[in-house]
Amino acid sequence: MPPPSRKSSVPKAVLAAAAAIALVGWWWARGRSDLQAFHGVALELPGPGVFLALVVLPLAGFPVSILHALAGAKFGVGLGLVLVGVSIALQLAAAYGVVQLAPGFFARRFAWLRRRLPPATHRALTVFVKVLPGAPYVGQIYVLPLANVPFGIYFWYGLPLHFVRAIIGVVFGEWSGDMSDGRVAAFAVYSILITLTCAWAFRRLLVRLQSPPPAEGGRTLPA
Repeated sequence: MPPPSRKSSVPKAVLAAAAAIALVGWWWARGRSDLQAFHGVALELPGPGVFLALVVLPLAGFPVSILHALAGAKFGVGLGLVLVGVSIALQLAAAYGVVQLAPGFFARRFAWLRRRLPPATHRALTVFVKVLPGAPYVGQIYVLPLANVPFGIYFWYGLPLHFVRAIIGVVFGEWSGDMSDGRVAAFAVYSILITLTCAWAFRRLLVRLQSPPPAEGGRTLPA
C-alpha cells in the first residue's frame, strides 16, 4: 500500500481523472446516436426480466453501471432508484451468504483485492473497500465477508455507499432518451463530484489507517 504522503501529485491526478470523466461523458452523450436506441430497447423489455437481471447479473460480475442505466431507462428515476436499492440489498445479502458457503473459492478469485486491504477495524475497512479506486462492484461485495466483517457493518455501511454511487447510472438511463445540453452538463458535474468525494474519503481514510487500532475479530482469512 503506497504511503499517502505525496500531497501534491495525488490531488492533481484525481482532478485530471475527474476532468477526463467529464470530457468523455460529454463526448459520449453528445456524439453517440445510439443512446435513444438504448432507451427505446429498454422500454420494450419486460419489467420483471429487467429487475431479475438487475439483481442476479452483478453477482456474476456483469458491469453494474450498465444495469443501473437500464433500470433508469426502463422504470424512470423514481421507481428505478427504488428497485436499484432493493437489488443492492439483495446482492449484499446473497454475496455474504454465498461466501460463507465457499470461502476458499472466493478467496482465490479475489486474492488480488485482498492484498490491497490494510489492517483496519471492520467499519474503516468497509468504507475503504467501497471507495477504493478501481475496485469493481463484484469484488467489493465479495471481499469483505472474506475479511470477517460482521454482516451488520457490511450491510448497513455498504448499502448507502453503493446506493449513492448508483444514482448517476439510474439518472443517466432516464435521461438517455433525451440528452439535452443541460442534462449532459449536470451529468458531468455529478460525475466530477462523486469522483472527488470518493478520492477525498479514500485519502482521509489512508491517513487514519497509518496508525490503525487493533483489528476487530481474530479469525484468519481463508487461503
